[in-house]
Amino acid sequence: MSFYDLLRGFERSKHTANIKVYPVPPEDIPTIGMTEASTEEGGQAGHLAILMVVIDEIPYEHIWRAWAGQDDVHFLVHAKHPERVTSPWARERLVASKLRPEWGSLELVEAALLLLKDAVVRTPAEHFAFVSESCLPVVECRGLIRELT
Repeated sequence: MSFYDLLRGFERSKHTANIKVYPVPPEDIPTIGMTEASTEEGGQAGHLAILMVVIDEIPYEHIWRAWAGQDDVHFLVHAKHPERVTSPWARERLVASKLRPEWGSLELVEAALLLLKDAVVRTPAEHFAFVSESCLPVVECRGLIRELT
């Protein structure tokens, strides 16, 4: 069963009486594309940075790693408790921070801004996506990058 088959099934379920699910963005929703100027400023077409805010581990790390599977996706991680991060892959991607954001606090915004600043400096990414530890990808990576560029 494809991802879009799942969406169509969800659209017909009793829990979504007033929700319309689109397989692609509708015409009236603006999308952000890459411009010539942004490429000249250092970002590279097709490069994506996934910016993760977690407590101490990435529960679905194996899924994210399999999803990306190529060099044009970069991951950076802000951990509330970096000393508890045991995965070597996640530790290599930690940003230096003393922030210990609580759920729903303004420090979460600070952590997100820190991730974005680090991504601009440390990666060739042109596009950025913020995710939390409970997020999972729902479209193929190649398709997402193709839509962004």
